[in-house]
Amino acid sequence: MRNFSINYHDCRIIFLDLEFYVPESSRRTKGLSYNPWDSDCKLLGGSFFVANPTKDFENSLDIDSDQIQSFWLWNYDSEKALLIDIFNLLKQVSQDAKAGNDGRVSATLCGIGIISSDIPVIFDLLKRYELLSNAEAFYFQTEFRVIDVSNLAIPTFNHSSMFAYPKTKKRSLVKVHIRQKNLRVAQRFGICMKKSSITK
Repeated sequence: MRNFSINYHDCRIIFLDLEFYVPESSRRTKGLSYNPWDSDCKLLGGSFFVANPTKDFENSLDIDSDQIQSFWLWNYDSEKALLIDIFNLLKQVSQDAKAGNDGRVSATLCGIGIISSDIPVIFDLLKRYELLSNAEAFYFQTEFRVIDVSNLAIPTFNHSSMFAYPKTKKRSLVKVHIRQKNLRVAQRFGICMKKSSITK
């Protein structure tokens, strides 16, 4: 079998974060309250950053706000119209990714908790509004690979058992904040970070 070398210039990563509205009567104290099949719930929209690993991350992790594409319900006549623009963005990025690397590298979706919220919401809405059939939605979803930061964050926490469980968005962001704060302190005093300085 011939070795395959990835051309990173043709790769695409979509960082995404969706927002929802849920009527007060349907809100739960724990877990995701939004249901894409409940007409009283609304997809408010979300923000998408389509990144290329060589162009956007080679020299810096800083993101220009102009690079972020946001779609919000109040700018559309309907939830379906909002969804169509999100769908078109995903289609275009998937096509761009497949066009390079001989179709062997998929576009990647990345975010916190997206496996259990954002991704199933998008694809169920595509079916609900009949933009895709059940079969088409399944095949379209398989065009993407997924990196969920809630899973990546697991080894950064101290654990008292061998049970691995995805971390919440809140806990993951707190961890990032603590890490950045410790790095700033270390840089200020010209010292190296120690593993023990990362708190649970």
